[in-house]
Amino acid sequence: MKLSVIIPTRNRAALAARAVASVCMQRDADFEVIVLDDGSNLEQRAALATGLAAFGQVRLIHLAPPDSPGSGPSAVRNAGIEAASGELLAFCDDDDEWVDPLHLARVIEAFAANPELDLYVGNQEGWYAGVPERTTWLPGLLAPSQQNTLPLVMTSAQWIKAGGFPHLNTLVTTRERAREIGGFWPLIRYEEDRDFFWRLLDRSRQSAYCPAIVARHHIPDRTLKVNASTRWSALDKRLMSAQVSRHVALSVTAPDIQKLASDAEAFDTQHLVHELLQRGERRQAARLAWVALGLRFSWRWLARTVLLQMKATLPGGAR
Repeated sequence: MKLSVIIPTRNRAALAARAVASVCMQRDADFEVIVLDDGSNLEQRAALATGLAAFGQVRLIHLAPPDSPGSGPSAVRNAGIEAASGELLAFCDDDDEWVDPLHLARVIEAFAANPELDLYVGNQEGWYAGVPERTTWLPGLLAPSQQNTLPLVMTSAQWIKAGGFPHLNTLVTTRERAREIGGFWPLIRYEEDRDFFWRLLDRSRQSAYCPAIVARHHIPDRTLKVNASTRWSALDKRLMSAQVSRHVALSVTAPDIQKLASDAEAFDTQHLVHELLQRGERRQAARLAWVALGLRFSWRWLARTVLLQMKATLPGGAR
């Protein structure tokens, strides 16, 4: 059973080479690495080609002309899915790395042993400024241990209680299932991984979780606006997050995942109301408060919405 590892990158040649090197440390597994460059400048393209030259199982694909705006993370990963020759698909962000050389060997063994398995998730640490900040990624699941290397079959209820969603660095699925759900949603450039996971889980016959730490996520510098998690304003991120939640709710069939997504949209919409109030935009906040109320009713939010509507009608309330 062959596995394809998809790594999108843009203007981060040194980091991408580190990610590829970490993936190529895998042992006892048949895999290829597909690096997709999304419009890096000429200097970074040359550096990337040099950095990848030592790795024979790597395919480098240029998706956009140099210095172009690029296609975005969803479209790039979808191109990787189409280019993949493996029956299984794994992902690694270009600024992250894998730390367990037997990760793929266990993955392939798990899929070979269970024909119903469509989704496999490992664990990872979150590092910030070179030191561990999160020692486990999903706090609601079994804690990591060197002994915990056997995958556990999971239910959607367990995933919902996990305390978040798996990072792509730790996720493996079948090429067939990824294509069946249409890959990543190309209209979004933020939280596309959350959208992908919940839609994928909804279509998966069985899913499994391995508590062993297999990856290290390097949390972006919060003072720099150089990637998707830091370049957007708080308002923009809330808007996109609410949009992702609605897309999930409309795409899945499992009632518990639908409820999770609808509750998440309501939560984000309520926070959008607070963001608008901080900007002094009372009328817009009042309109959105009614939307939040329709998503998730509570008497407390109803009272708040009515109060906001009253304030918005006062002189000067348009702002």
